[in-house]
Amino acid sequence: MSNWPFPLAPLPDKPGRVPFNPDNFEEAPHMSDDDGFWKALAKHKKEKFDADRQKFLKEAIAKDDGGWIKHTQWHWSRMVNGKRLDYWPSRKKFQYAGKVMRGLKAMNKLKEKNT
Repeated sequence: MSNWPFPLAPLPDKPGRVPFNPDNFEEAPHMSDDDGFWKALAKHKKEKFDADRQKFLKEAIAKDDGGWIKHTQWHWSRMVNGKRLDYWPSRKKFQYAGKVMRGLKAMNKLKEKNT
């Protein structure tokens, strides 16, 4: 147990705040407790992320040429030039020859060049 040198009383300039006590992290105030801005930003980012994933997945399903093995809704694969091409359509992410990359243009170019 550390020897906490400061009194655990509210700070003079911030009446509801108590200095951080390293021995009692669970009761320590957090930045997100001070302002709802961070929670709202996190919620907005998650909603956008989820909406983008759904959009990318719908686009991939619409453009599917039928050559993919669909392991799950989110993970597809196929053989290209004797190597496995893994594709995660909801993230526009793919892996080929041990290298993970993003972007449909790069994947389609690789697919066309090596098929």
